[in-house]
Amino acid sequence: MNDLLGQVIDDLIRTDEEGLAISQRPHALYIEDKIALNYASDEVQMATHQYSHSLEYFNTMQLILQDHTTMEIRALRSRIIGDYSTQGGTFSQRFNALIARYCEKSPNDDLYHFAIVVILTFFFEQCLIGARTTGETVC
Repeated sequence: MNDLLGQVIDDLIRTDEEGLAISQRPHALYIEDKIALNYASDEVQMATHQYSHSLEYFNTMQLILQDHTTMEIRALRSRIIGDYSTQGGTFSQRFNALIARYCEKSPNDDLYHFAIVVILTFFFEQCLIGARTTGETVC
């Protein structure tokens, strides 16, 4: 999974450039409020489970990102923000549209799909996409 997360980040960074350790990390204190703010009430439980399943890979994400230059990380963040802003609909619809867009390379690969979910959930927790709760800032 670590290699796959690294590959997906590399793919997203490379695509942007071309123009086209399991952890015990605690969850963000505000995450329940953030999920409730961004998802419809009937989606909150699913989003909470998705967050919980992704959380164990967040330290790995941070380590993988440390292997990239500041410029590459800024480009990745910019790409995600830009792609997110071009999507319409609810947060959930926009989030799922990003998953579909980023999985175009491997549409039938469940692990690749999960890695995309982990990456987007990581950046959701980091306040890059979605509405922010009071007091949140982009990390």
